Amino acid sequence: MSKEPWGSWVPVDQGDWNRLGRALSPLIPLAFAGLFVKVPVAVRRGRRNSGQMVAGSSA
Repeated sequence: MSKEPWGSWVPVDQGDWNRLGRALSPLIPLAFAGLFVKVPVAVRRGRRNSGQMVAGSSA
């Protein structure tokens, strides 16, 4: 939004891409939160499974 010289606010751009961006912008923090949860969980699972032997292998 932009402020006109006499004090009222007017929208600058009402295009489709702008509306799509405003609709999807709340999802960006959620995506980062999911990433920061998923990566440590995957690393932890990898460490836990690394100690297990593969089926059919001999020690």
